[in-house]
Amino acid sequence: SDPRAPAQHPSGHARLLLRAAGASRRHQPVWRQDAPDLGVPVAEIQRGIKNGVRKINIDTDNRMAMTGAIRKVMAENPGEFDPRKYLKPAMEAMRGVCRQRLEEFGTAGKAAKIGRVFTLAEMAKRYAKGDLDPVIGGLKQAAFP
Repeated sequence: SDPRAPAQHPSGHARLLLRAAGASRRHQPVWRQDAPDLGVPVAEIQRGIKNGVRKINIDTDNRMAMTGAIRKVMAENPGEFDPRKYLKPAMEAMRGVCRQRLEEFGTAGKAAKIGRVFTLAEMAKRYAKGDLDPVIGGLKQAAFP
């Protein structure tokens, strides 16, 4: 079997794959989405973080939390039509997911460590120069081949 072949995840969740695709891209994380309507298990994301993943989207988790909160309000008060009555708990549910994920991913409480906020133009220059290419195992990797 090809070690670079996508793994099948028995739960049908999205799966983080770590593959070696040649020396220049060794251990570079690769995402594969098996089921777009399901979130990635937190343990998978934590494993990805340990292996160099630095951008994580939690939109699906947020939408699921908001939808659940809205459905709860609608089930408890079927005649409710004021958006303020169901959007407030939906936003609170999303805020809770964000807070929980920041803690689970080890980023909670680190905002004070941000020394300087870069403009979009400054970041584009840094990417173009290769200043932000990943470093894995002490070796600089090209972000895009």
